[in-house]
Amino acid sequence: GCLSTYIDNEEHRLFELVYCTACGELFVGGFKHHLDGGGTALSITKRENNSMASAALFERFERTPFEDYALFWVPSDGGVSKNEQKNEKWIKAVLDTRNGLLKTGLKDLEDARSNTNHQILGYMFQLREAQPKLKNGTQQQKSQRQQPGSALPHNCPRCGGTSFRKRPDGQFQPSSTLRNFQTPYLTTSQRLVTELCDLLHSNDLKAKSLAFFDSRQGAARAALGISREHHKDLCRLLLLDILDAEIESSSPDALQRLKNQRATAYEADEWEEVTRLTALIKQMESIGNSGKIPLGPLLEGPFNESERATRRYLKGFLDLGAHPFNPAGVDDDEGEPWYSALESHNGAWRWKYDANHGVLADTRERVRQNQTELLADILFSRTVFALEETGLGWVSLDKSDGGSTSNQNDAFLRVFADENRIYGMPFFDPETKRQYHPGEKLPVSSRVHRFATAIQPHNPDELIDNVLNIFADANHQYGFITLANLSIRPVKAEEPYYRCARCGRVHLHKGAGICTRCFNCLPNAASGTASDLWERHFLAQKIKRNADTAKRAFRLNCHELTGQTESPKQRLQEFKGIFISEANTTDSELRQKTTEVDVLAVTTTMEVGVDIGTIQAIFQGNMPPQRFNYQQRAGRAGRRGQAFSFVLTLCRNQSHDMHYFYAPEEIVALPP
Repeated sequence: GCLSTYIDNEEHRLFELVYCTACGELFVGGFKHHLDGGGTALSITKRENNSMASAALFERFERTPFEDYALFWVPSDGGVSKNEQKNEKWIKAVLDTRNGLLKTGLKDLEDARSNTNHQILGYMFQLREAQPKLKNGTQQQKSQRQQPGSALPHNCPRCGGTSFRKRPDGQFQPSSTLRNFQTPYLTTSQRLVTELCDLLHSNDLKAKSLAFFDSRQGAARAALGISREHHKDLCRLLLLDILDAEIESSSPDALQRLKNQRATAYEADEWEEVTRLTALIKQMESIGNSGKIPLGPLLEGPFNESERATRRYLKGFLDLGAHPFNPAGVDDDEGEPWYSALESHNGAWRWKYDANHGVLADTRERVRQNQTELLADILFSRTVFALEETGLGWVSLDKSDGGSTSNQNDAFLRVFADENRIYGMPFFDPETKRQYHPGEKLPVSSRVHRFATAIQPHNPDELIDNVLNIFADANHQYGFITLANLSIRPVKAEEPYYRCARCGRVHLHKGAGICTRCFNCLPNAASGTASDLWERHFLAQKIKRNADTAKRAFRLNCHELTGQTESPKQRLQEFKGIFISEANTTDSELRQKTTEVDVLAVTTTMEVGVDIGTIQAIFQGNMPPQRFNYQQRAGRAGRRGQAFSFVLTLCRNQSHDMHYFYAPEEIVALPP
């Protein structure tokens, strides 16, 4: 069951490549094969697998237990990070590339130093596990080595990137920064379905599509996965679309148009409009001078009866008919859907006025808090999906361009974010998080103190006090950061970036000359320009491609339609866009926009029978069993006078799928 390859006519074992999503460091991974004579060999396949193949498609790499999987690491720059957890360690080991044997004995290490042809010296990840305790005097507790996610370290040994933080609700979420290169099945499906729908939208066609899966469980998981992954992309795209629009509106020509509108309003004695335009002109002039866009005016604020109009970010979701924070599109408050608190007014959206302010205020606050959490992840994620890693812009503390001092504050802001001190971050709890006060010494182990020490070794406390005072003046008390009081500084193509030589983190400004992740010195010379980052980052590529082709973000509601669907008739009506307005309601437009289904995730039962309207595209999550199954599914699209249709099939790494992948004519064109 172990796979091998030949190099110079010599057999070598194949291993899995694992990488850190934060710094890009590479590791060798493999499933453990315990040998009868003792010792452990690595392989990319499991020796025993009693689970169904379809269920394995949905297994997450980060949930792999230590008993099943091993990691081997050869440091790219030497040494091991000091960020090991108490129950974890990296021990010296040697890997034999011919048979995958992992050895840790002193004699083995000495032999490897003298024979380097097939043996590689490095480190193996190990758990320091205490003796299991007894439960109820008889049953043994589940070993830590068998717990999901225990095969991966809490911290990347190179950059110190960490996860496995405790949520405010007391639950732990295993999410190590280490991942394998195998793209998850749901992510692959989502990317393909999104690109397929994007192609339909670019041709001004409705993205009405069917996605076939071989089981009800597969359809349900895929529906949620497709909606969730697309919603993440949508949150990013909408934010960057708004930032581009803000930059464009601050141009000299746009400012002159606003001033002309203000003059017209002044002559007509429309003083409320004059006041609004004056404030808008001042804001646009500030953006034009500093190049920084304040986040506050774009995000929903606390409940205010006098301010009913929705702000730019929420408006973007409503215009598309997308849920403002829940990718599944399901979120009711006291039995009422969230959109019932909103209404259309003069081509825009606003919060309804109601004597029962309690429900409206709660709904509005829930939208604000959840969108804040989404944005915090987009802006300050520790992975390559963070805003600054894309090369598109960085988050700034100041609204004005303050030069090097401002950049140093922005660098500290990123360090505070890495400590989860941002309101809205999933693991932030102001009740339990330590408050930082000027004049009070911070723990030397805190990231803020370590960063300040790297900048000013002789007196870091003085620097920290100065930074905390600056943060407090910007309405960030106790070292807790509020997104609404921050700005975003978009980056132009020709501007430089600096990549840390040790951990690989991207910095769009020099800051204090210190990496905000590993606290190593940044290079003096720029690593390249922002346009270089755009060419290598798929998210930046997508955003720039949309901007160049005038493509806009779009909603993608995907729901299952199977024998287990609670109300199949209603689901079918939502897919066809058939809605009956209820009496005495003013939210029918928004209700239709947010509940209309774009993609139905179905099983083989939808191959024939039910008329589900016009279908433009078919996605198949696996190769159908036989030719007539393929033709039945593909025949669902392209009816009713449609000029063309699409059929896209994802072939899994199974013998049946791979056979037809290399011989497609057998499944497509053979006669009956």
